[in-house]
Amino acid sequence: MPAAITTVTVPQLGVNDPFATVTEWLVADGASVSLGQPICVLETTKSTFELQCEAAGFLARLVPQGHEVAVSEPIALVGPDRAAVELARAAHTAAAAAGAAGAAAGADGAAAGGVRATEPARALAARLGVDLGLVPGSGILRERDVLAFHESRSAVTAAPRCSRRSTPRGVRS
Repeated sequence: MPAAITTVTVPQLGVNDPFATVTEWLVADGASVSLGQPICVLETTKSTFELQCEAAGFLARLVPQGHEVAVSEPIALVGPDRAAVELARAAHTAAAAAGAAGAAAGADGAAAGGVRATEPARALAARLGVDLGLVPGSGILRERDVLAFHESRSAVTAAPRCSRRSTPRGVRS
């Protein structure tokens, strides 16, 4: 990659937070950015953080909003002009695709053990009696995912039931 291109990576935000989710992009793809300008909001299991740009230039996003990324993984590129940053993004995308193809060839298709969830989500699930394995979602499960799942199940079980008397009025059984 040319020396004029700066790679923006996910910083280590917490001791036990190996991943962060890009919850919001604050700068449009291809837009001009300045040094220190907040470019996105990152969320970990314990905190939310505005990531500031490490260079001035034009921004090229590498991951979509809502995507979970490992610490030290690239999320954007910043270059001196749009053409340079688009060329760098194309090279990065091609390299990432080649790496993913190699990883898929070596995978046996087995599911990863355990459910990834934030500590508050685990505590809420335990308190509500929710099995985290049944909660839909991609990436790390959060409190809102557990609560939405619990409320959807509660709405189904709390539906009113028709009651009929087994004996006619006035007849004692």
